[in-house]
Amino acid sequence: MTTKATGWTFAQIPIWLICNGNISPSARIIFAYLKYRQGTDPACWPSLETIASDVEMHVDTARKKIRELEAAGYIIRHERTGRTNLYELVAEPPGQKERWENKVEARQKQREAKTHIPLDQMPTPPLDKTSTPPLDQMPTHDDSQGREKRKDMSQATPHPPTNSLNSRSQTTQSKKS
Repeated sequence: MTTKATGWTFAQIPIWLICNGNISPSARIIFAYLKYRQGTDPACWPSLETIASDVEMHVDTARKKIRELEAAGYIIRHERTGRTNLYELVAEPPGQKERWENKVEARQKQREAKTHIPLDQMPTPPLDKTSTPPLDQMPTHDDSQGREKRKDMSQATPHPPTNSLNSRSQTTQSKKS
């Protein structure tokens, strides 16, 4: 039995928020939830109790995480008298995009420094008795002397039959007769 995924709802989260080690995972969940609630509107206005209930957090924890996002510049909270707060989401807080791009660039340079060595400049380790010699020094498979020695050895020492099924069937037949 297969299930069909219909009616899924997604919320986009900026990559620099996901990869920001200074933002807690539960604050990222709050951001994603607010983005879902925002939809195509410029802002959203769920109550703190609704946010906490929907993301299964305590109200105090949700409040703390909203303050965390606000301090980092990811949301702007507008307090409204007698009503719920209004939340504007900021996809690109000042400096976040540049910090992310610098991080990605530094990681790419680090990878290039580690892996970009031309093959002709790769160092070759010295050979010892346990390592495999280079291909041009390996013996070829056309060594007729070795083949003759193996042939002579196989003819010189006959091996007894090792098929245990045959020996069992012979003993049961001899018992029957």
